[in-house]
Amino acid sequence: MRRVCAWSGKQINPQLDHTLSDNLISHGICEDCRRSVFSDNNGEMVTFLEGISEPVFVLDRNFRVIKSNAAARKISEKEIEEIDGFLGGEVFECVNSSKPGGCGNTDRCGGCSIRRAIRETYETGKGKTNAPVHLDQTNNRGERKRTFLVTTEKRDGIVLLRIDQAE
Repeated sequence: MRRVCAWSGKQINPQLDHTLSDNLISHGICEDCRRSVFSDNNGEMVTFLEGISEPVFVLDRNFRVIKSNAAARKISEKEIEEIDGFLGGEVFECVNSSKPGGCGNTDRCGGCSIRRAIRETYETGKGKTNAPVHLDQTNNRGERKRTFLVTTEKRDGIVLLRIDQAE
């Protein structure tokens, strides 16, 4: 598998990629782009995120969404004002986020597979690739169970979270 920077297209760690199949490509962010995008607040992060066609959320240590791209807004069926600044469970309408204590503070939150994937990435620095996660959602249309595939990557104290629909 080759890891390619989603921003510049440069190959990431080519010395490690030779042992894996060249037919598979995974996207991440190279060190040069990371410094450029995440070291200032001049809009580079927004430009970077909007250039990615897959749904990507940027989360802080407390599982709060800092930024999201258009594809993330589409998959969550929300506007930017309903995503950026909110906790992940609120964005994804987790059934537990509306319980007393809210997202991250119920007796069920410790078992949340999305929260666990993000926490493990924060704590270990090791990302996840297409990890299946399950979510019980509730909104004005009722309750439903959803399965996603998540990919995580930690950079400078934030986690990039890509979410794909499971097949």
